[in-house]
Amino acid sequence: MVCLESGEIVEFFDEVIERRQQEIAEEHGYELVDHDLVLYVRPRGSNATRLDGPPRK
Repeated sequence: MVCLESGEIVEFFDEVIERRQQEIAEEHGYELVDHDLVLYVRPRGSNATRLDGPPRK
């Protein structure tokens, strides 16, 4: 997850998401080789958007 206010990066692992990505690829006739998933988040109550956030590297 990337915080749009601070630029903080929070890495996580979720078995359900990992399994579902594999299933989706297979349902479409593909073999999953690699993937990236980025969740752009902001603190509750914040109005930050991707356009307002810190510069992306």
